[in-house]
Amino acid sequence: MNSRRQQRNLSAAQKRLAAKQVIRPAHYTAATVLSQESSYVPICSQTKQTCNNEFRSQGFPRITFEWNIRALSTSEWNSVTASILIKQWSAWYQTRHGYYREIEEDIQGVFERWLTTMWMLYLKQLKEGPQSTGPIISPPTAADRDLLRRKAERKKIAVLRSKAAKRIYPKDSGFVELFRPVACVSDYEDEDSPHPRRKRIIPRWRSAEYTQLVHQVDEAVRQITKPKSRITVARRLRRDSTIIEPLDFEEGSEAPKKLPIDCYAPAYLESLCRLQRRNLKAKDAIHLETYLAYIKSITTRPPRNSD
Repeated sequence: MNSRRQQRNLSAAQKRLAAKQVIRPAHYTAATVLSQESSYVPICSQTKQTCNNEFRSQGFPRITFEWNIRALSTSEWNSVTASILIKQWSAWYQTRHGYYREIEEDIQGVFERWLTTMWMLYLKQLKEGPQSTGPIISPPTAADRDLLRRKAERKKIAVLRSKAAKRIYPKDSGFVELFRPVACVSDYEDEDSPHPRRKRIIPRWRSAEYTQLVHQVDEAVRQITKPKSRITVARRLRRDSTIIEPLDFEEGSEAPKKLPIDCYAPAYLESLCRLQRRNLKAKDAIHLETYLAYIKSITTRPPRNSD
């Protein structure tokens, strides 16, 4: 009996040894290193090398995806590739910004949306040009970099506001959630320059009460910011003029779903058909004016005594 077990163990060991002798590590090809000027985000070469080393150690021949499979959960290759990239990017991001938890839950969704975008780009390039084995990524243009900068700025503003909202109402998660998504609170500009004289455009879907609340939370942000960061934060929040986005604007901002009904402008709701309004999935009103009155009371300085 023991002899048979030893033979089986020996046979298994021989198979493992034979496999090691036959299987060779995959030849790894690192991605092309973009110049500092053409990079979307200036990630250091050390981080890129660490990322390449992990892919090499995992047996990947290169960093790529199964482009025709958009959901990470349905492709083991995509899931593992994304997990490695998320791990390496997260480590870099925390050393740069420090507030990783604010965006942690969004990363997988960002990857899946990116896969969808790249797959559509690949299909378009197959129709317009020669055959390719994968998406052809052109160097980012100045417009691409400007768009990325704007998105990054809006995200930073959303993070500042959600932190201030949590400081004011630490136990009211529903209120804090009003300030977490970028589309809910970060106004955008129509100027190309990020410098002086930027114009704040109020989204057409947002109610006056919600807008007032957002701007009052901005005042709270300024007051709770540490002295060394106040100038930077003040510049980030400052706008020189304000206009309201017209209801008939063809490329207007899309209203986020599942907000309290009083976050939406009545005129915007009236402009929707019944199906569109149902698809908005608005929640019950939360009386924004009550929140606004309280935040004003704690952020407005008392008048100076003239005596």
